[in-house]
Amino acid sequence: MAVFGCSAFAPAGLSTDYGTPEWQQEISQGYIPFKRLTLEDFKIDDKAHPEVAMYTLGFIHYSYRTQVVQHGRWFTASVTEWQVRSGLDRSQTTRKSWFQDTAKAMSHEQGHLNLNEIYGRLLARRGPKTFPVGQGESPQAALQTLAAKIAKIIDWYWEQNRSMQAQYDEDTDGGLDFLMQEKWDRAISARMKNVGLSEP
Repeated sequence: MAVFGCSAFAPAGLSTDYGTPEWQQEISQGYIPFKRLTLEDFKIDDKAHPEVAMYTLGFIHYSYRTQVVQHGRWFTASVTEWQVRSGLDRSQTTRKSWFQDTAKAMSHEQGHLNLNEIYGRLLARRGPKTFPVGQGESPQAALQTLAAKIAKIIDWYWEQNRSMQAQYDEDTDGGLDFLMQEKWDRAISARMKNVGLSEP
């Protein structure tokens, strides 16, 4: 699973300087940089996500700077800087108190987080010039049009991520089909290498 969010700014690409104010704010709200999952990452909550014993939620947050230029009576807004922060939403990552077989389940849950990070890296690869411009009769209108166009692009990444996460669960039976889990582990590792992502 993954959650996308937007804030007002960032330098281009993937943000891995965890000492920045942006990252410090994320961390203070329970958004943790991509990592190897441990049992401590899963808070016990017997009511959350009743359909599963363990639940991992990743996040992908993006932010950008813009430039607005006037052309006669019209204004155009374009992205000048782009940043993505991604990782684990620890506040929504849970396990049931009665569930004991956590060691075996951890590999499956790591797969969910790895898939999320792959899409975060793909989104981070986008350069500012790959985004469409917004137009309007005022600077605010141009910025609103740009934001709507960016939101459509983010929706596409979200849908791809959501679909892949669902297919992963279906194929592996939530990690219970060990042969399919091994197959997916190999496929996820290959995808990670393709986006320059190392195992945490």
